[in-house]
Amino acid sequence: MKKILLLLLVAVAMFGCLEEDAGTEGIAAPTAAPTNAPPSGVFDMQCYTDVPLNPAFVTFMQSKGISSTFCMVRNGNEEGNYLISAEIPDWSDKISKTVFMAAGAQEKIDLPLTFKDKFFSNREFQNVQIQYFVEKDGKTIYSATQKGNVTSATQLIFGMQTENDSIFAPFLAAMWVTPNDPCIERVISAAKELMPGRAFSDYQGYAGKSDEEKAYMTMQQAKAVYDTLQGHGMSYVNSVTTFGDPTKFSQNVRLPYESLETKNANCIDGTVLYAAIFEKIGLEPVIIIIPGHAFVAVRNDRNSSSVTFIETTATGTKSFEEAAMSAEETYNSQRQGVETGDNQSMVVAIDIVAARSLGVAPFPNTNDACDVNITAPAPQQNPYYPTVPVTPQITCNDGTPNFQCSKTQQPLACIGGVLFPDCFDCGCPGGYACFYDGNCYAAQ
Repeated sequence: MKKILLLLLVAVAMFGCLEEDAGTEGIAAPTAAPTNAPPSGVFDMQCYTDVPLNPAFVTFMQSKGISSTFCMVRNGNEEGNYLISAEIPDWSDKISKTVFMAAGAQEKIDLPLTFKDKFFSNREFQNVQIQYFVEKDGKTIYSATQKGNVTSATQLIFGMQTENDSIFAPFLAAMWVTPNDPCIERVISAAKELMPGRAFSDYQGYAGKSDEEKAYMTMQQAKAVYDTLQGHGMSYVNSVTTFGDPTKFSQNVRLPYESLETKNANCIDGTVLYAAIFEKIGLEPVIIIIPGHAFVAVRNDRNSSSVTFIETTATGTKSFEEAAMSAEETYNSQRQGVETGDNQSMVVAIDIVAARSLGVAPFPNTNDACDVNITAPAPQQNPYYPTVPVTPQITCNDGTPNFQCSKTQQPLACIGGVLFPDCFDCGCPGGYACFYDGNCYAAQ
């Protein structure tokens, strides 16, 4: 299986509210055994589908042109056009490709499946049958069936062990940030009642403001969202449900509308919920992962390294001001640990804007309407917005500002005050190529 692009710092961090799954060491895809095949030497085909099929992982990989389903074909003595097909009954449409093959030719045929709504609304680990067919001159000359399985659509795979590689993909959490979900619009409609002028503002409305004023405007909007979710009855629940056991590093994560329906959210559930709301408003959210936990930040201006933090698990028990200060203190503590070489400290920042630019799209909508009633709480008679210290401008030891590329040490980027390889954003010197681990290596 090809290696995938990694976003910013790539590392597996199992959240405290997300326990590490016992898991397997990866499940190899079996070869589909032919049930109807021509005599040996006439035509031979071996088909594979990487299983288990996980909606988020498959969607992202196929957006990068990497198909989970492919066939290795070796033609016999008859050249001509062959119609090669694959499908998972009830789960996908039938994909077919017509391929001309000369006598004795060998070829790898990718068959990227198009999945039905069932694939994205499924909430269980289920067994499936993958079917393969070959037709020539209108006659089926080959058919085979492979046993496989699909995960719950909300199973977020942070990483997996394949036969040859370890693949880490925490940035796929950005798929759970679903700004176009109708329930997100309902939260915003309720929360704007707590805003001056009954309106939110994206960064265009920050024009001409000082850095302090921009930070205040972001904090004011974040507080309106926080107070609305608190008034809705949202609260933290330490749920770590998994469905099936597809990989070592995976966790069921509620989509934002599911958290709003149940009024329950663990740390990652709440983080993607807040991030979806901020993205819909037009702000730039960042998911922060540290050992044992996750929380959200939102930039105080476009591409700014100054952010407002929110401890999402405090929703329902603490004030917004307490939640903001708590998350900021946690972040600064972890960043200090990283800078001093404490191997128990770690900060992984999943920038939603950057994730979108790499092709990590929001999870497909599975609900056309929102059945959740969300109303804004009564505004305080004397609203109090204390001055929360703005996160200081973070720089790395070579002077590179946070979230920017080093001008002297290509392809390093400053992330949380530490330089990390990030050739995807920072590029490579001439004669070097960008590899999946973020480093540059001499081109072959």
